[in-house]
Amino acid sequence: MKFLTKKKTIRYAETDQMGVVHHSNYVLYFEEARIDWLDNLNTPYVEMEEKGIISPVIELRLKYHNPLYFGDSYYIEIQVVKPPKASLELTYKVFNQNDQLACSGYSKLAFLLAETKKLIPVPSYLASKLEIEK
Repeated sequence: MKFLTKKKTIRYAETDQMGVVHHSNYVLYFEEARIDWLDNLNTPYVEMEEKGIISPVIELRLKYHNPLYFGDSYYIEIQVVKPPKASLELTYKVFNQNDQLACSGYSKLAFLLAETKKLIPVPSYLASKLEIEK
């Protein structure tokens, strides 16, 4: 299942002295893509937290391919790697306005009860959405 985010424009504050997007911003772009993806599945992250479930990132990888510059637009393709159990594995591809790959990445998130910080299986309401949309 692939999800494409809406196009966004690089803001000046996201760039470094060389005029390219600072590498740390891609982690924020990935997070924003995950939130958009969950919203698109009608399972907002805020509702998960209200149900006492948190999902910290436990693994993260990024590879930079082509720089993004101030004023460029970009969009992200996010995809589930495999059906989730107690963790969720996602891949990301950030493309510029010319559909060139700027950055690719991977994240693994765990599902925990907020109160106890104990690992739990993927919430059933999210698992059912992923099964439907494979």
